[in-house]
Amino acid sequence: PLPSRPAGSPTRLTARAGQRLLAIEPNVSPYKVKLPREYVERGEEYHATITICVAPDGSVSSVKILKPSVPVIDRQIPKVVSLWKYRPYLVDGRPTAFCYSTKYRVVRGPRE
Repeated sequence: PLPSRPAGSPTRLTARAGQRLLAIEPNVSPYKVKLPREYVERGEEYHATITICVAPDGSVSSVKILKPSVPVIDRQIPKVVSLWKYRPYLVDGRPTAFCYSTKYRVVRGPRE
């Protein structure tokens, strides 16, 4: 059984369940944050904790930063994550809005 929730509010999913519904590859452009050169050269890893809410049609309806990283990354997260697309989350055969919280990780990678 699903947890009880106010009518019309999104279902809460675990990070794993939410990520399994992704219909895009979040580690490729344009779906990921781009690190400025000076951050790439530092070779560090950056983390922000975010909540992503998804509409029944699979589009991202909101992105909220719960625990920020660094400003240059935090400014990009809502723009980038709002491009993500999801497969429908079905409840009784009907697409349903959902939200989940996850850690958004940015690591040094190959230059684009």
